[in-house]
Parts: sequence; C-alpha cells; structure tokens
Amino acid sequence: MSLGGTDLNLMVALKALLEEGNVTKAGAKIGKSQPAMSTALARLRRHYQDELLVRVGRDYELTPFAKALVPSVQQTLQCVETTPSRCLPSRCCAGWPRSRQASALTSTRSPMICTSPSTGCGTATR
Repeated sequence: MSLGGTDLNLMVALKALLEEGNVTKAGAKIGKSQPAMSTALARLRRHYQDELLVRVGRDYELTPFAKALVPSVQQTLQCVETTPSRCLPSRCCAGWPRSRQASALTSTRSPMICTSPSTGCGTATR
C-alpha cells in the first residue's frame, strides 16, 4: 500500500530496522529475508537521504536522524494498524492550513509528531 508516495511496507521494515538495529534480526522479526531487508534499507536510505544504519564493526548503529525517527515511526504505524480512518491529517491536524495538512504524511525530513488529543493519533509531519 502506498500513502503519500511512501510504501507502507517500507515503513514496517523501517520500524523493524530501527528497533532491532540489525538487518538480519529485523528481517526475522517481520518475516523477510536478509537480502530483502537490505534492499528495503537501500530504498529507505534513498527516500530519507540518510544512511539510517551504519556499520560499526560487526554491528549497526542508528544515525542521529534514525534515532529521531523511532518514536514517529512507532506511533504512526501503531495508529495506522489500529484505526486508519482516525489518522488522516485533516483530523490529526485540524486547524492547520491545508497545505500543511497535505504534507503531514509525505514528509521525508525533520521527524515530528502531529498529535490530536481527541484521537491520540501520531502522524509524521514536517
């Protein structure tokens, strides 16, 4: 599924990569092979224009940008998985200018959360 130019399957892979900090373990967590996760990581790196995970010896370490993405990705995917109709930017970001609402789901930099007390939804925003 695609949302605002972002493949939601990549967001699931991103969440696993950020939480596990390891391509193989992240793949095992979501039922994907190591090569499939490496491909997903390459696509995510291009999308965010950031390395996200960098090798340190035999392990990976999250970049500062990736660390900042963790809560945003977790909240957004939790919201999408549980109540998709309640997570639309127009509901989450009521009162924002329409152009700002439209960009709420398509941001590729500066992770922030748009939260609405009435929905409890977190949506990545610019």
